[in-house]
Amino acid sequence: MVSMYRPAGYDDSDDDDLDEFGYFCSSYTDTKKSNAFIQTNQAPVEEDHDTRLYNAILDGDLEETKRVMKQSEYLRTGGELHHGWPALFYACYEAKPAIVQYLVQEEQIDVNREYNLQTALMIACGA
Repeated sequence: MVSMYRPAGYDDSDDDDLDEFGYFCSSYTDTKKSNAFIQTNQAPVEEDHDTRLYNAILDGDLEETKRVMKQSEYLRTGGELHHGWPALFYACYEAKPAIVQYLVQEEQIDVNREYNLQTALMIACGA
């Protein structure tokens, strides 16, 4: 006589609320959500200096970077963006040499500043 054993919790039924990993998942719904545009009377949210500077660095937009840096004393002194690093670190990580040159030569951001035991040079070498 051969017996078949299954690990605890396994059975042959398919009528359960578990996804393929065995976890209950409430994000799977049977109804589709409407993507209809709903007009509101709210004014568009203006981005802050950090977000504009972050996006300018990612896009490699030197003129926008200069404009945003002139508007914020905190960022000119090497302050951290909401995303975590100072602007120089992001420019090094994204390999944007024109922005790095601007930040170091014109804004005189400290290249030896450490953040989580890393410097801008370490980040540039890892990019």
